[in-house]
Amino acid sequence: EAQSAVQNSRPVLTVIQEFGGFGSGPWPTQAQMRNMSYIAITSGANGLLYWSIGQGGLADICDGSDGYHSPSGESSWCQAKVDYMGYLTNVITELASLQGPLSALDDTVDLTGNNEASSIQTRVKSYGGAKYLIASNITSGTVSPILTWHDTPASIAVYNESRSITPSGPTFTDSFGPYAAHVYQIIDPPN
Repeated sequence: EAQSAVQNSRPVLTVIQEFGGFGSGPWPTQAQMRNMSYIAITSGANGLLYWSIGQGGLADICDGSDGYHSPSGESSWCQAKVDYMGYLTNVITELASLQGPLSALDDTVDLTGNNEASSIQTRVKSYGGAKYLIASNITSGTVSPILTWHDTPASIAVYNESRSITPSGPTFTDSFGPYAAHVYQIIDPPN
């Protein structure tokens, strides 16, 4: 974990790939950029940079190899560049909508169990009367962890996924594809 490396004494900033692999590697999809961002956050990052939009980044995507990548040239705005800039905008917009929770101090009390802790990294934030559980699968396999909350949640909404989860007492489960992430907005029962 990144915070352990600095002994929780400094902020951690992670650089997220926003370019094709060197040589013939693929460009990250929107889902991959989103998942990389949440994996960085659950690893302890308090800030994210997306590299690179300029020279060596999106400048190279308009290579003229087909209609999607044409016209060619660094200053060109082929459809591929428009799409990838849109993917980045969508990811940043989602993260910006969570700025309040992401800026809050970590909550180390409410999540009391994670039976797949070696595969699912988590980070909990309290903000505006809700708890936000950010969870990332750091493996190449599909995982369905059992997560245990300190009490039976009144509700669990999966942020930006238009679905909710019904807990079984204080526990709930969800499916995570390879390197996938989910953010849960959890409302505790009234006191």
